[in-house]
Formats: sequence, structure tokens, C-alpha cells
Amino acid sequence: MAKSYKNTILPEIKLKYFKRPDLKSPNCPRTNFTCAKCEMKNIPFIGSMDDAYSSNPKYFCEDCAIDAYMATYGFISREAAVSWRRRIFDVGYFLNETLLECYAKEKNMAVNDLSEEEWWKVCNLGNNFYNKVPKRKKEWLEAVPTQKELEENLQKLCRKIKF
Repeated sequence: MAKSYKNTILPEIKLKYFKRPDLKSPNCPRTNFTCAKCEMKNIPFIGSMDDAYSSNPKYFCEDCAIDAYMATYGFISREAAVSWRRRIFDVGYFLNETLLECYAKEKNMAVNDLSEEEWWKVCNLGNNFYNKVPKRKKEWLEAVPTQKELEENLQKLCRKIKF
């Protein structure tokens, strides 16, 4: 990521089918995990993990994960770090939403009419495809400033995926 982006706050991607958890809500489900940094108990959402495949993984709350991301990449403001970190996840979700719409259109259906099996099949296809996208291309997609431009680029990627 270029240094000039360090203070840029990216607009949030509006998702249609995937919902973000409201971490501030008292109704937000809690985990049984404690943050390895701030020691918050029953963190509502795992922000990141260290040693994920070991017998003793370390869990971090969203706030501590953002602080680490901000320090690692040298962001000037927390708001900018939050917006860029959110993009890492949301571009993948948005790709899946775009792919679901392409699949539904091909089947002459609405996305909400797809079966759960079709939904998971398409999302797994999207995830497997996106995992193979080179890191530089992902970083470029994450930096696309507008949702409309991002959608156009993701639609081009979707044309490469066969159902």
C-alpha cells in the first residue's frame, strides 16, 4: 500500500446480502475467548489470531487488531486504518455478492430465491477464486475508491468464473 494512502479514509462498501455484526450492541453474540492484548473477556468478535493452527492460539478483539494493523502499516489516523482494514474483508464479501447476482441472473432467478446449497456453492467458488488472486491485485481492488468502480472491476473478475 502506497504511503500516500495512509491518511485516506475509504468509504464503506454497502453490502446487500452479508451483514456486519454490531459489536456495540448488547445483543451481539459473545465468544468464550479473552483478548490476548487487552484481556477483554468474552470478546464479541475475533479481530485476529496468532498461532491459529497451534494448540494454544491467541485471540485478539477487533480494537486490538485494528491497533496492530495501524502500527504495522503506519497509518496516520485510526479512522483510515479502520477503513482500509475493513476493505480487506469487504472486497471479498462484495465479490461473492456480485458473483451471487451473476449466478442468479444466469439462472433467471433472484438472489434471495437461491437455495442454501446454491448460495454456499457460489460463495465457495468465489472464495476459492479470490484466494488465487495475486496480492498486488487484491491491494489494488481494496484501494478502488468508489463502490461503483469496484463493482465494475469485480464484474470483470466474475466473467472469469464458470459455474
